[in-house]
Amino acid sequence: MDNLPASFRDIGGKIQVPNDKALPEFLSRELSLAKLETYQRWFWAIGARRPAQPLNHQIASGRTIIVDERLDMHLIWANNGNIFIKPLPRFLLDPDIWERHLHDKPSDPSQSSPPTSDSPCPPSQELRRCALGLLYTYACLIAYESDFAIANEKRLLPRRADGAEIRWEDWRRLVREALEGRQKWQQWQRDNKDGGGGDYSGPGWEVHPRFERGELRLSRLNLVSRYTRFPPFTSYVRGWRSYSSLIGDNVTSLATAAIFIALVLTAMQVGLATDRLKDNATFGDVSYVFSIIAIIAPLAVFVLIVAEAIYNLVKDNLCRKRPGRKRPGRHRDPETGNATT
Repeated sequence: MDNLPASFRDIGGKIQVPNDKALPEFLSRELSLAKLETYQRWFWAIGARRPAQPLNHQIASGRTIIVDERLDMHLIWANNGNIFIKPLPRFLLDPDIWERHLHDKPSDPSQSSPPTSDSPCPPSQELRRCALGLLYTYACLIAYESDFAIANEKRLLPRRADGAEIRWEDWRRLVREALEGRQKWQQWQRDNKDGGGGDYSGPGWEVHPRFERGELRLSRLNLVSRYTRFPPFTSYVRGWRSYSSLIGDNVTSLATAAIFIALVLTAMQVGLATDRLKDNATFGDVSYVFSIIAIIAPLAVFVLIVAEAIYNLVKDNLCRKRPGRKRPGRHRDPETGNATT
């Protein structure tokens, strides 16, 4: 238990101690990607399919490392230059945790090969995919000794029980074993796809699909969340702290669009004043339709902005759950805000 945090929040939001009894629930919370999985079909637009860039590259790109213990915020970067990184938990370097709770043994003894990414996984194997994915991202993030120094400075790597830092030689050995295991697994997958893979005797190295992509863009996550999820106008992560800033940021974007519309309308007005276009029926019809759109669209967008502010006001204040009242059999996730059974 020395490798675990001092406490954690269960699905009901209560503070718990991660002892032997609560360890399975702790791991299911600590290694959960349930919130991010709902956007899996949009990953192609949110992040490129490539390994994460090393920490020295993140710093050179002007990004500021923000420590965030939530796995669903790991390697998500914002337009303001922040990139959220989850520190590598100490318990992921504990062989006993892997053997007892993160093993790759199939629940069905007749299953001779590990499941693929398209097949459903038992809970322990799903947690294993997330844990291996996190380890894989750290193999990508800490490639050079300079990355290792940055990680220790930001406390992204765990310390030993005596408080000493992990040695660079030990880290190199861990990364080498992890990458070699992943390469063997991928080679077996390719051979098995061609019909000549045979049985796989090594440990499974199937990572969660989220970790096939390195950094994810927060602005695109928020855009997808606001217009594809229910209820609408709900961002993945709020970028505002007051309703006035919410309206102000949106009105600024609306004003930028209005300037572009004004330029187009001015160009159309000049075109209608020329001899060649003033008698052109098609150009006149297009100008008429665009003028109507230019009047209606900004008003409609402004109404949506106000509606979003009112919706968030109602959600944050009037619909807040009263203390002491809880629906039987249902809990609300304190991180996602979604009701779960």
